[in-house]
Amino acid sequence: KIKNSMFKDFELAMKKYKTYQIMDEAQYWYEHFNEKDKRLKLLEQEVISFPKYDYGYYNLAKELYFNNQYIDSEKLFKRALQVTPDYADVYYWLGRINFDLLRKTMSEKMFLKSIELDGSQQESYYWLGKIAFEQKDYKKAKEMFYQASELDPEDSYSFYWLGKSYYELKDLNKAEFYAKKS
Repeated sequence: KIKNSMFKDFELAMKKYKTYQIMDEAQYWYEHFNEKDKRLKLLEQEVISFPKYDYGYYNLAKELYFNNQYIDSEKLFKRALQVTPDYADVYYWLGRINFDLLRKTMSEKMFLKSIELDGSQQESYYWLGKIAFEQKDYKKAKEMFYQASELDPEDSYSFYWLGKSYYELKDLNKAEFYAKKS
């Protein structure tokens, strides 16, 4: 009952005030209560209602990404960049899309751009490490995973891959050290 009442209140507020802040709040609660279809519909409505709101494109693009709709997601992230060209997180997600679509050169370019705009993009360093590791450039992979682990010391994946990179570089002491940290 409380959930339905709250959703009705949001719907009335959205009709009356039509602001992206109210839509963002409603999206949060739709997600919280696992109302995926309502959230997706609201995300689509927000993009139409507020074409200059970059976060609307960003949210909808992420939702589509997590539903494996990479091409549509990519288009929306690019729309977000038209509104805000220096949106570092968007470049990170474009990197992920390109990685998933096996476009590694473009993926690397997007991750580097996200880091250029915001040096604290831990995930971009991590994925650059993954690309370097796949290309058997273990020295570069080591550097990227190390930077990722410095930015997020709780990320066990970075330590795992850092250990694997050291293993491939035949530095078994450091490989063991980082494997234990993962």
